[in-house]
Amino acid sequence: MSKPSLSDVSIHAWILEYGIKNERGEPITFDDHLYLYDIYKDESPRLCVLKAAQVGLSVLETLKMFWISKHRAMDIVYTLPTETDVQTFVGGKANRLIAQNPILQEYCNDKDSIFQKAVGDSVVYFRGCTSKKMATMVTADWLIHDELDSSNFKVVEMYQSRLQHSKHKWIHSFSHPFVPGVGVDLDWQRSDKKHWFITPDCGHEQFMEWPASVDFEKRCFVCKECGKEMGKKERTIGEWKPTAEGEWSGYWVNLMMCNWVTADEMIVKWEDPDTTKEFFYNMMLGLPYESSDGNISRKDLFANLTDKMNSQEGIVIGCDSGLKKHFVVGNREGIFFYGKTEDWEDIETLLQRDKKAILVVDALPDLTAPRKLREKYKGRVYLSFYNEDKKSFQLVRWGSKKERGIVHIDRNRMITHIVEEFKDKVIPLQGTKEDWEDYVCHWENVYRVKKEDKMGRPVFRWEKKTTEDHWVHSTVYWRAGVSRFGGEMATVTARDGTDTLKQEKSFVISPGGQLPLPDPKSVFIFEKEND
Repeated sequence: MSKPSLSDVSIHAWILEYGIKNERGEPITFDDHLYLYDIYKDESPRLCVLKAAQVGLSVLETLKMFWISKHRAMDIVYTLPTETDVQTFVGGKANRLIAQNPILQEYCNDKDSIFQKAVGDSVVYFRGCTSKKMATMVTADWLIHDELDSSNFKVVEMYQSRLQHSKHKWIHSFSHPFVPGVGVDLDWQRSDKKHWFITPDCGHEQFMEWPASVDFEKRCFVCKECGKEMGKKERTIGEWKPTAEGEWSGYWVNLMMCNWVTADEMIVKWEDPDTTKEFFYNMMLGLPYESSDGNISRKDLFANLTDKMNSQEGIVIGCDSGLKKHFVVGNREGIFFYGKTEDWEDIETLLQRDKKAILVVDALPDLTAPRKLREKYKGRVYLSFYNEDKKSFQLVRWGSKKERGIVHIDRNRMITHIVEEFKDKVIPLQGTKEDWEDYVCHWENVYRVKKEDKMGRPVFRWEKKTTEDHWVHSTVYWRAGVSRFGGEMATVTARDGTDTLKQEKSFVISPGGQLPLPDPKSVFIFEKEND
């Protein structure tokens, strides 16, 4: 038997000896990824990583998986949410890593296989988390759960039952966390919660936090203690220190630790009105997020009232169809008009009053009139469908090619986003409390509940107390339209100066609940007839 070499017992020695490269053919180094060094060599039976997007964990865990399966003789199951994800990952990541590294080609006898690879005397299985039956077909010594929080927790539990006869029983999980207390965050809560501690030139040891580590005026990262600006090197050099006691080895990796990400880039994303807090916390900070906005009060809504005249440019109409069509009219400056009507001609009149106005309308239940409007006003009318985006954080997806003229909206996330915007006072409502009373009543009829979906994951749903929630949905359609056809969102705070316009009349529904037609000029500011 040959004497073991250093690369047989140290993954870092192995990386150096064989010049290991990533899938793009670039040498694995830690100059900009020092925070990954300890995670590479951590062979704890229970390991979890709360992670932001694009921080190098998938390459790390794949290389580590090949090395350990070869040198520790362990059978491994690497899980992803779906079989499609498996095919994408193995083809785009694992097989490319093998192709870039001759030593991995030596290890893998069936390098072109998608769902399993023989590595020496071990087998690595790549599996999706869509079928309990598939989980019962393999046994393992080590489970690696990639994108755990997007996976079916019930199938994940079944995979974990396949460890019971192993002497190793390793479980490693890493994911963008979604909500507290489940998935990778549940593993994190049972861990030693290691944070990346740095010591800037000022000498104050600390780990970076949002927003305490950011100077929004100077657009830079700063020391939490003294406020001094920190450079790239100061963020790069650090060490992992546990902040708790736990049976799991846990790491928190966020984009503030990544020296190629600037504070300005993160601030721009944070201030972008189309970035949800959920996205920012999960994908950029690597933290779970649960909105406290379970409902919205009339006080929250009335705080958005403004007497500043809307410019009425870049108009978007959101319409909830039905026997009565409930609609709102606004732009990036807020909403200045809402109403209801039984006649589609009234909705068309709104389109005719402004030749550039956009209409986003509920595609159901009326199958005829919205589609006729879309054909008549091509490029200006979009049919909306509610679809839950289970994996990404896309609130709105605009159709193309065969789906041109269609928009898909994540209903529950969009309502949550709008509620947060109302509470942050970034959707001005032009008028008085009396003007907006009926609109507010519809928002008071919705509330958020926490449920468990069929995959065992917690989800938040917006439900209604009565049938009167139509202006909530018309606001959702308006907000989707504004996200594509508008500019910067407004705020309720009035501008300084003497030229601020004051409204003389509130543009809302009449006491009878009908549009103030046939005088649509009371709704919009129009160009001169000869323009």
